Amino acid sequence: MVAVRSFFPSFQVCLRPASLLCHPISFQPLSKPKMQATSQRPDGRTDQQIRPMEFSSGLLTRSDGSVKYSQARTSVMVSINGPLPVKQREEIIDRAFIEVIFKSVSGQATNFDTEKADLIRQCVEAVLITSLHPCTKITVVVQVLRDDGALLAAALNGTMLALLDSGLQCRGVMTALSIAMNDERYILDPERAEEKDATAAATFAFLSNSQNESKTDSSSASSSSDSSSASSASSPSIQSDGILLALTTGLFDNDEAYLHAQALASKASHTISSYVRQAMQKKLARLLQE
Repeated sequence: MVAVRSFFPSFQVCLRPASLLCHPISFQPLSKPKMQATSQRPDGRTDQQIRPMEFSSGLLTRSDGSVKYSQARTSVMVSINGPLPVKQREEIIDRAFIEVIFKSVSGQATNFDTEKADLIRQCVEAVLITSLHPCTKITVVVQVLRDDGALLAAALNGTMLALLDSGLQCRGVMTALSIAMNDERYILDPERAEEKDATAAATFAFLSNSQNESKTDSSSASSSSDSSSASSASSPSIQSDGILLALTTGLFDNDEAYLHAQALASKASHTISSYVRQAMQKKLARLLQE
């Protein structure tokens, strides 16, 4: 269920001065998003609050883009290298070859790590404009520093920030969020203990742009129709807040329960999207001042 919009005005042009990649830039978390309050959780959040986000960029000087991203105690380091020369067996004539390496805390590769790497690769291929770099290779390395729940969502959010830090052109901003269900409670951004107690859980990844986020539902529907007519064969169309990934574990009670979980995740993802945009705008403003 991957679709790609052919044109996004946001982040079409990113600055990547080579001399500035070595300067680490840190951003403190924004205030926690507040939604409808329900019951309290062990860390003091309500069911529909997500954990504070924080990231630092430019930490790895030999990478084209690097980010350390944290959602409370879940933390990942993501690096981007490329476009690079590609081996003949990996060469794709009309677009870049995407390689994703996922490394767990233990360092021992498992089938679960391979699955996560493949899911991240599919999302990256949908977000990046790979047709701009034919016959090349782009490598994404995700190193897990600490896992306290919602690991795949944190890895996807960290990957998006690293892509923007690298200066590669993207179709929009990808945001990811996990949600767990337990005794008819919908728990956003669950911790590891909450994931273990959940009867069902899901991780969603969305692709959106700021122009569509600021429009009403009616204008968003019109924009979706326009983008569909402007799509090409090489870049299929994507609606605003199009779903890039929907991965579920366990069993939801019915279709309505799943759709409600998706709606909650979509609403909360706008907070993450706003955080990413504001953080990158601050970074660019700081780079231009130096």
